[in-house]
Amino acid sequence: MCNIILVLKMSLEIVRSLCRDVADKYGALASEFRVLVLAVLLVLGEASWSVLKRKLEKIAETEVNPNLLAFHLRRLVRAGFVERVELGHETIYKPCLPSEIEHNIIPIVNNIREFIKEGEKS
Repeated sequence: MCNIILVLKMSLEIVRSLCRDVADKYGALASEFRVLVLAVLLVLGEASWSVLKRKLEKIAETEVNPNLLAFHLRRLVRAGFVERVELGHETIYKPCLPSEIEHNIIPIVNNIREFIKEGEKS
């Protein structure tokens, strides 16, 4: 169990480092948190606000401030990196990234997929 926790923490550090790298490269993505939101959306394909918040909290191992998430989602929508779709009473968010940016986020996506898989096993 201790080894799994160590691997997950190492994986989280890799994800944070990769998020920093992408955020530094793209001005509209100048926030590690926004890069993380995009990467999680790429893993999920699409997500409601509440599902996205839960996944982010699991990955970050801390509570995500709802206002902070709403702020960053609005910024991503305005920048054209996320599409907001109203489905009845629910709002769904979908990633819509240029291939160049998506290509740079793939290593983060792969690490998050592994993190989520390992979390589901335990």
